[in-house]
Amino acid sequence: MEVNPTTAAGTSLSGDQATAKASIDETMDDFLLMLTTQLQHQDPLDPLDTAEFTNQLVGFSTVEQLIANNQKMDELIAIQAAQQNQQPDLASSPLDYIGKEVEVVGSGFAFSGEPATLAYHLPQAANRVTVTVFDEAGQTVWETDTAPTTAGRHDVVWPGVDADGNAVGAGHYFVEARAVDDAGIITQPATLVSGVVTGVDQSTGTPLLKVGDLFVSLDSITAVREPAPPPAG
Repeated sequence: MEVNPTTAAGTSLSGDQATAKASIDETMDDFLLMLTTQLQHQDPLDPLDTAEFTNQLVGFSTVEQLIANNQKMDELIAIQAAQQNQQPDLASSPLDYIGKEVEVVGSGFAFSGEPATLAYHLPQAANRVTVTVFDEAGQTVWETDTAPTTAGRHDVVWPGVDADGNAVGAGHYFVEARAVDDAGIITQPATLVSGVVTGVDQSTGTPLLKVGDLFVSLDSITAVREPAPPPAG
């Protein structure tokens, strides 16, 4: 009997799992052939006791389920490994971050005059999400209440203007996200801000990365990437 050790989903079984599956399939086929033959030739007035056959069928089913469970476990391990491989490599030394763009969990960010990409993460879908940018005095500079409301991470681009559409100056700003659910309950999703690392402060014993005029801790970093090239012209 030929057995293909590949599932319909395209995930290959390990060598041991493929051998076990082939063995149980072949044994199951032989057993069913023997059972069918005996049932065809049994005495109608004295039928065979099928209790033992039933127990063996249950046994085969249990073994097949164990093989399937092992396969699913291998798939989960493979998915986790792939996800880890896709994660950005964090630098081995704080100094390696200099010149890199980092994304961190926080609200404060340095605005250079170019449109800023701000992000937030919704643990669950909301009815409405409002994203607000404040200046250092706590005054509202810009706000949008049309931000995405589905669960997950979302980016919102602040063009660097105030409520009237006037360009604002470079400096230190803050972002806040507020989500409202169907019951009217307001929550504040975590916000994510980005910036280029220009220095490292290790004077306190705990390295802090200098991003604009702010300092961020290494454990707040969620992504590291090469900075975008400056606009042409």
